[in-house]
Amino acid sequence: GSKEQAIAALKQAGRKTTDWSEDMLGKTPFTKRARKVRLAFLNGFDIGFTATATTTERFGRILTLGLEKFDPELAVYQVIADKDQPINTYYSMVMDTITDRLAFPHVFGAGHYSNGRFLDGYWAYPAYRWHPVDVMVAVFPQVEIKVA
Repeated sequence: GSKEQAIAALKQAGRKTTDWSEDMLGKTPFTKRARKVRLAFLNGFDIGFTATATTTERFGRILTLGLEKFDPELAVYQVIADKDQPINTYYSMVMDTITDRLAFPHVFGAGHYSNGRFLDGYWAYPAYRWHPVDVMVAVFPQVEIKVA
């Protein structure tokens, strides 16, 4: 896969891209290892924050709950697959940041507003302060069951 193929798949799914997300797509390795995952949509209140909290604090709290980060490719596939995102909503992926052309760190985000549905790159400096209502999405770990 490639950035161009990802943009085409997003467009086919009815998603626009932003300059930031296109910068990030250019740095995302595509291996076509899509897998079905269970997602946890969490705002700051859900994880115990009643005021703003930094990226480091929010991601840290989510990971201590046993949830996992998205790999960038899986984050893109999630946005392509999300056909039912309600209007006037936005969520950001819990993932390692990817820098844009100006070296600013971002995570993938998905928005749906009156001007359309899009894949975005959301600012994610370690000290960036997220509001409690901001929604982040993480992945439940895969459970392997071994049969004796």
